[in-house]
Amino acid sequence: MIDKVINEVAKNIDKFCENKEKEYTIYTEKFEQGLKKPCFFIYCKNYDDKLFRGKRYKVSVEVCVEFVPEDEKATNKEVNEILQGLYNATDMIDVDGNLINGIDKNVENTKGGILFNVKYEYFYYRQEEKEEMEKLKEKIYF
Repeated sequence: MIDKVINEVAKNIDKFCENKEKEYTIYTEKFEQGLKKPCFFIYCKNYDDKLFRGKRYKVSVEVCVEFVPEDEKATNKEVNEILQGLYNATDMIDVDGNLINGIDKNVENTKGGILFNVKYEYFYYRQEEKEEMEKLKEKIYF
């Protein structure tokens, strides 16, 4: 389920970037060599899965979106535009037909870019696998 949340965030950011004059690359896996800037790294920062009630569980997935500009001297206008786009793109995601709101959004400006954190919380039911009994054949003797 974590991968589905990350992929939906990536899709929304990709839609935001379609109308931009620059081409942005989105990475959801670790990538070190041949990095194409400007780019986004999207990964799970924290994950929590707790029993809520009965067989109902509450999941909390905190996603970090790291933006790396083309050069370290990116203008404030460019950075602010990306920030606003990230807020809009992470507002709501669709996972398996269920809409999930992004909450607890916060931004940290770093020397090499931006760290944007957003949390998604949802519930699910855990189904227990039932072991079926073996079929018995009855023999009748007269």
